[in-house]
Amino acid sequence: MSKEAVGYGKPPRATRFKTGVSGNPKGRPKGSKNLDTVLRKLLEERVQPEPRSWRRPRMSHILESLVERALDGDWRALQEVVSLMERYDTTPEPYSAPPSDDHCFHEALKRFERYTDIAKEFTEKDSEVEQDNLDH
Repeated sequence: MSKEAVGYGKPPRATRFKTGVSGNPKGRPKGSKNLDTVLRKLLEERVQPEPRSWRRPRMSHILESLVERALDGDWRALQEVVSLMERYDTTPEPYSAPPSDDHCFHEALKRFERYTDIAKEFTEKDSEVEQDNLDH
């Protein structure tokens, strides 16, 4: 029997993990959920906190209450909201009129001009017909 060094980082050979054998032979049972999955499911679950309100995800209610506390002057809530905004890059940009409104205005103006052109043509044709009727 040979003398092997046994001590810190060198357990006895008989108690070492065997090569090719899993330390957890049964493994995680199928269908069991980890903390991330359970938390995600709970936060995405739609709830209706008040009888006459819309059902929406719990995360929405949590974030709404956090923002409300920040608006009420809770310094820690404000720090957390700012931290979330930085982490998820949701910093609001300065307000400017949506480009779609400007586009809609120009489209409506073009349509109006087109209709006025059609109306002018119609009135010109109508006056020509009246003139022809008067000549006959």
